[in-house]
Amino acid sequence: MADARAVTVVVADDEWAWRESIVSVLSRREGVEVLGQAETAEDALRLVGRLHPHVALVDLEMPNMRGVELTRRIRDQHPETFVLVFTVSRTEEDVVEALQAGASGYLVKQDTRDPTRLCEVIRLAADGGAVLTGHGAAELVRRIARRRPPDPAAECGLTPRERDVLALVARGARNREIAHSLTITEQSVKNHVRSILAKLGAKNRTEATVIAQRLGITRPETL
Repeated sequence: MADARAVTVVVADDEWAWRESIVSVLSRREGVEVLGQAETAEDALRLVGRLHPHVALVDLEMPNMRGVELTRRIRDQHPETFVLVFTVSRTEEDVVEALQAGASGYLVKQDTRDPTRLCEVIRLAADGGAVLTGHGAAELVRRIARRRPPDPAAECGLTPRERDVLALVARGARNREIAHSLTITEQSVKNHVRSILAKLGAKNRTEATVIAQRLGITRPETL
């Protein structure tokens, strides 16, 4: 009879040998119950939907649908299931991508050979915790923390001058007022506004302001 207090798990990995070894290890541990295993991401998504495990242990690289997309779909469709990405990759980009998709943790296979430790990590994820394992994990966290936040204005291709003009447009300033404030001609303001509208895909100044606020380029309180 299954332990009602056990953490339930679904394992998804396209490598049969690795998947079977993980299932075998977890099946012999108290407090953890493997509900099923899947060779493809599609099968894993169906299993999660049918079995509702506490945790899905997901390989990063699988055919057709990558583990990141599987993670995103599980978290969107079955938020009661937490996801641990289980992979051989140590790259910072993969870690960030997995966490952004909603993974509760990122485990490097080579660094999680201790069954007791693996079960602890699974239980922690089931309790809503976050996990990052592997040699150099602490330094990786520090590097991610030091990353500069994305600049939405730069991503839209806005120049520094266009940002200044947009900030004043968002405050409701007219072309003459913008020209006076920035010490440029009204024609230059018109040119900048035309360019801003094109880059933001806006039809007019009001729509440009709304888009800028949504993207975080300007703030509603500046109005």
